[in-house]
Amino acid sequence: MQMRKIKNKGFLKNIAVLAGGTSVARALSIAASPLLARLFTAEDFALSAAFVSAATLFVILATGKYEAAVILPDDDDAKILLTGIFLLSGTVALISPLALFLLGNFNAACRLIIENNLLIYFVIFVFCMAVLEGIRYYFVRTGRFKAVSYRIILVSLVTVTLNLIGGKFFYSNKILIISSTFAQITALLLFAYLLFGKEKFPDFGLKDIFRILKKYRRFPKLTMPGQFINSLTGSLPVLVLSSFYLQSEIGQFAFVHRIISIPTGVIGKSVSQVFLQKISKADYAEQRRIFLRTAFLLFVFITACAVPCIVFSRELFGFAFGEKWLPASETAVILAPAYILQFAASGVSGPVFIVNQKLKTEFFLQIMRFVLVAGSFAAAYFFGVSFAVSMIFFGAAMSIWYILGFLKALSILNKGLKEGK
Repeated sequence: MQMRKIKNKGFLKNIAVLAGGTSVARALSIAASPLLARLFTAEDFALSAAFVSAATLFVILATGKYEAAVILPDDDDAKILLTGIFLLSGTVALISPLALFLLGNFNAACRLIIENNLLIYFVIFVFCMAVLEGIRYYFVRTGRFKAVSYRIILVSLVTVTLNLIGGKFFYSNKILIISSTFAQITALLLFAYLLFGKEKFPDFGLKDIFRILKKYRRFPKLTMPGQFINSLTGSLPVLVLSSFYLQSEIGQFAFVHRIISIPTGVIGKSVSQVFLQKISKADYAEQRRIFLRTAFLLFVFITACAVPCIVFSRELFGFAFGEKWLPASETAVILAPAYILQFAASGVSGPVFIVNQKLKTEFFLQIMRFVLVAGSFAAAYFFGVSFAVSMIFFGAAMSIWYILGFLKALSILNKGLKEGK
């Protein structure tokens, strides 16, 4: 019993360390948002969103999701696998400009990156992010959670500081991207110091690396496609709509998503982690009770917070961010139902699939999400609607997906309860 208490205490301490780092980073971003809104334009945020959206997809390809396997093997294999991730990251990062040139023939977001001479930053950003993911998983493996937390805080601090200084004294439409890139470089230097300062790597060659990569090939085969589809769907608004609408309109959307996702993400992720722990060892009856109760409380909480923000959206955006961001308030109102459903339903649906090992169901839902979002944008293009109407289509698609995910999770619990499990 005493040993279990010690383990639980350590587990909670690790969660607190990671949550603390994330909270500090998000707090810095929230505090800087009103200043950044006055220093930069919607077009600047659109360019940054296009850059990050494209880079995120290349990071997944660069790691092959091998980083998730770093936790599994023995120490020597883990270090060889980590080195393999370094090589893969460098290779994909170096060829990414060629891919951007090819994609730029029919995608405006990729053309933005090329036309603004951001390829060198793109290569560095992709490489740093991919390598950082590999090292992060290695630190999780070895229980070095403080290092992971330090990285989160450092990236946010460097990004915010450089954005404010650059926006005030050295303005350029590239500042948001330059700041993010230098923040990743700084984080990589920190991780490299912490990794190589304490860890000794065994002698091995390319044959050993290829052997380990082949041994864990199921991760790029099985894990990477789902993660790629998930990230691609999240990036679709920026990557697709950039070809149909003004850069300023895309920037308004990117800014709204940035502002809303920061606070809701911190609270929602924390609730989801606790919810997952609560239902992990509960029977179906208890899972169902906790599921419905948590979803109801989340819905009441987020609705109570959202209604005043919706009613006074123009006043709030004008006061906090300036008159030039008033169009963003309209986008926020349009997407409010989707954000409410995301907060109330998504955080409790996902853990149900995990605990009850319904991973195929979750993967199918991710594909459905992609189809719904892509379909909403195809409809917007086909009917030639305004940007505001395209946001209505997008919000409706996401709302439908959150509801379907919630209902599917509930049906799993009802079926288990009916079968007497």
